[in-house]
Amino acid sequence: MNQYISNIKPRLDYIDIAKALGMFTIIWGHIIHEGWSNQMVYAFHIPLFFFMSGMVFKAEKYATLWKLIKRRIKTLLLPYLIFSLVTWVLWVGMRILAHDSTDYLYPLLQTFIAQGSSGYLRHNLPLWFVTCLFTVEILYYVINKLPKLSAIITCVIVSVLGCYLEMGGGSLWVTLPWSFDGALVALLFYGSGYWLIGRVSHERLQQVIQNRAVFGWSVIVILIILLYFSSICNGYVTIGSNKLGKSIALFYLNSYVGIVTMILFSVYLSGMKFTGYAQKVKSFIKWFGQNSFYAMATHFPIKELLGRLVDKIFHCNVHTDIEYATLVFIITLIMDSFVVWGCCLIKQKWNIRKKIITFS
Repeated sequence: MNQYISNIKPRLDYIDIAKALGMFTIIWGHIIHEGWSNQMVYAFHIPLFFFMSGMVFKAEKYATLWKLIKRRIKTLLLPYLIFSLVTWVLWVGMRILAHDSTDYLYPLLQTFIAQGSSGYLRHNLPLWFVTCLFTVEILYYVINKLPKLSAIITCVIVSVLGCYLEMGGGSLWVTLPWSFDGALVALLFYGSGYWLIGRVSHERLQQVIQNRAVFGWSVIVILIILLYFSSICNGYVTIGSNKLGKSIALFYLNSYVGIVTMILFSVYLSGMKFTGYAQKVKSFIKWFGQNSFYAMATHFPIKELLGRLVDKIFHCNVHTDIEYATLVFIITLIMDSFVVWGCCLIKQKWNIRKKIITFS
């Protein structure tokens, strides 16, 4: 049967580790809704994923825009549709059992309208990122056809305009379908990741960081302290809900501070040699990062169910009580890992079946 399994492309450990750590911050932010930890992770975790998406984007693979669109329909929109429909069915079931008379059809319609997260995709908020990434990649592919300096200037202007609109700068502004408004903001992060790897290869980037370990760890400590205070100053941030805090400047500062911190830490962690239990933990982190899409698409219903159960059993508020939030986070991570494993198994069997059909 191995003859039907296609060769696996080499992966970048530090990217997988950064994706996993980024997903941990996303899950934590969806559980705890108040306090410094929520503001700190929301300050950078979504920009981090757009930045990393830009780092691995290869524009030369797509001769035309239509080829990119076809590819992303297969790799982004089809999985998005499947996970949205499945989790919507589960969400409706939970609401019926809870005797909640909310509008069941509105979130389903939002699967296709895709106006953002909060208040729209109620059944699975994180899925807004998928349509937003799809929109970002289309926008960037077109802009990237411009001369390099023009492309950079265009990305900056478009992103600042998006920030202005998301912060209520336009009197006629409404949340746009397909997360187009969020895509304007995210465009600069995506482009930054692409430009970085265009100038410095992944291998060279890792080599430079690894060769300056003492300096790098010092920078990490300083950046974490800066992010802590700066994120508190800027307040709550979420691109998917059109909230960028009190200042566009602080929004960008915190985003890039968080991005640099995570990239540095992930490079160092990827280069560390462990044994025993520590090595298993590192392997799990890499595996979780490799399958971060599944984690993003499935953790929200799990944490919602666990949160309700813990609230009911312990008569607490998981969203504000850090001790119970930590408990829900740990259990969510464990349960979601099994769900992600199941998704990987289904995908593997489906790919093998396609190979068999192709060769038969």
